[in-house]
Amino acid sequence: MKVRTLTMLAAPLFVSLAAASCATIAPSDDPRDLDDENIGEAQQALVTDCVYFDTSVYTPLTVPVDFDREVVIADLSVVEDPCRTTWAPAVGCAAGTVGAWTFATLMARMAGTTPVQQFVAEWLDTFETPQAVNGFPVNPRGNFRAAFLDPWLVASGCPAGSPIVGAGACSLDLKIAPFRLLAIVNRIDLQGFTYGGETPGEARFVFGMTQLPLTGPLFDASGQLNGAELQATTIFEYKLPPTQDFCSWGANWHTLSNLPFGGVYNTHLQKLTDEFSSPGMDPSAPNFGVSIGQVRTNDIDLGFGPWVLREYRLQDVGLGFNGFALQNGTTAQTPDDSINNHPDLDAWTLANAPDIDNTEHSVPEIDPTSGTAFLGGETSASFFIWENGNTPPLSLSERYHFGFSTCNDCHTAATNTGFTHIAPRPIGAPTFLSTFLGMSTTPSTSNPRMPQFVQSVTDGMGFSTKFNEPWRRVCELNRILRCEPKPYTRSNGGVH
Repeated sequence: MKVRTLTMLAAPLFVSLAAASCATIAPSDDPRDLDDENIGEAQQALVTDCVYFDTSVYTPLTVPVDFDREVVIADLSVVEDPCRTTWAPAVGCAAGTVGAWTFATLMARMAGTTPVQQFVAEWLDTFETPQAVNGFPVNPRGNFRAAFLDPWLVASGCPAGSPIVGAGACSLDLKIAPFRLLAIVNRIDLQGFTYGGETPGEARFVFGMTQLPLTGPLFDASGQLNGAELQATTIFEYKLPPTQDFCSWGANWHTLSNLPFGGVYNTHLQKLTDEFSSPGMDPSAPNFGVSIGQVRTNDIDLGFGPWVLREYRLQDVGLGFNGFALQNGTTAQTPDDSINNHPDLDAWTLANAPDIDNTEHSVPEIDPTSGTAFLGGETSASFFIWENGNTPPLSLSERYHFGFSTCNDCHTAATNTGFTHIAPRPIGAPTFLSTFLGMSTTPSTSNPRMPQFVQSVTDGMGFSTKFNEPWRRVCELNRILRCEPKPYTRSNGGVH
């Protein structure tokens, strides 16, 4: 049984997922003075006690971090910008803005030497043809063509059922690609030593997939592409390139918190998005230096079963440095569903239990001891409990941390979420954020280092914990805006 409640904090709250192994930071302690391991131990999976809001330690920022303007940006003035989110004719659009935040533009920037229509078609074809990743099957999504592809083919001037690759392939019109912008997300909170030393963090475009109309206009009166929203999302996840250091990236994102939504705001935001999504920004990256880390899809409407999450990466197809295609990869930190309670995974989790409890573990694609493949190419939202069959068993804390680090558990039981943290939406309506991502960042009236509200979750084994993930991210941005390089929190929803 999963329970979710909204709790108001009347006093400082330290709720540990591992009460026996996690320390707490006394109010007077400055976490910067702790070593990396102790920071992780002290703050892991607590409702964040944020030292940066303690005025006896830090001078408040002149402009506070505004979560809606700077972190998860989903205001309709952005996601339905009449110039940047559509290719329909719009009056008064400045040069370089038309279509700037569309699926078509991002794919064109990612395609390298491959013609963009071919690049997109080969990616879409993975939803219709059997794939294999790390020895595990990735099965076709049985409703993909009827629900998504055929309406797009018809709108592109081709018969339904036309092939999109190979002989007689239809060339899909990318300017009517049925992807509706849901949010632009600042993940600079992922900056730091945990993510490869000097990486400044990440940023994301989140799209909802739609079903184009078979009759009637393709665009509404405001120029937005018509279509019924599908329960399916596509997320472009970029590594912030080394064009700026983390401190400068933070300052430039933070400028958004001091701007009203509208023209100037969108102009500044586009400068940021162009810098992380355009080719040439990271010379070490493929396809002329595009800094895409991975593309992820979550869907239930493209198939006939549970929610399925997949991960795609640019992979070398043998045509030189710029000959990379967007192909299925392993889902990060997430064993294939068939490996749950496998004896080799049991053995690995038990051997790595201390790191798991501190969320310092990295699930290998192939177990180096047994040779058993762990990570697969897709995972489902089946609400099973990861690794509850160990003999001797993992502790509830260790089991929870392992599950919380996986894609499917983070999107379901571990956070009591319906598999999307940023949900598909119809035209004219803002996206719905899960409780995990949509909590208020209002500080407690009794202790400004703590949030006023928390999300309480009890998982299927009766293990309880509390979150305020937006508060955690805002706290981390406060650290970055002071140019302190050592992360204060862990990125998986707990705190470093």
